[in-house]
Amino acid sequence: MFSLAFSLGGYPKGLKLGILNPDVDCSSNYSSNDCNFEFMSCSFLNQITDEIAIKVPYDSFDKAFEDIKKGKLIGMLEMSPKLSKSLQNSNSDFEDLFGQDFIIGHFDHSNFQCVMLLKHRLYNIFKNFMRNEMKKCNLPKKLFDLPLNFEEPIYGA
Repeated sequence: MFSLAFSLGGYPKGLKLGILNPDVDCSSNYSSNDCNFEFMSCSFLNQITDEIAIKVPYDSFDKAFEDIKKGKLIGMLEMSPKLSKSLQNSNSDFEDLFGQDFIIGHFDHSNFQCVMLLKHRLYNIFKNFMRNEMKKCNLPKKLFDLPLNFEEPIYGA
């Protein structure tokens, strides 16, 4: 089924992704061109376009999780309440950041193929986003690399 759906239709469209962001208010003006960790979660969320997933903001974890169970959302990204502040305070010493969950994904795996494609795309967006942020801040790009690389698939024998 996966091969048929993916080969005929490409990436799924119109997926709704809940966003729970107690970190900062993204409605205020901020610049994503500077080395500034203050609005990190907002800058990352701006990288997720409607082509990838339609972002639906939530104020309550319970409400978003209930909508996942009801099939209204494919999943939810839960931003750490201290994401931007942790990065801002650790600008010179990143050792205290290890082991922290910055973004937690909750997904409805009943549509496994769509979820896996979405997770892969979100992973790539996050990886590229963090590399660009590290470059803007003159920090080593590999500082925030995940120890996992998705290579292009090899087809045939």
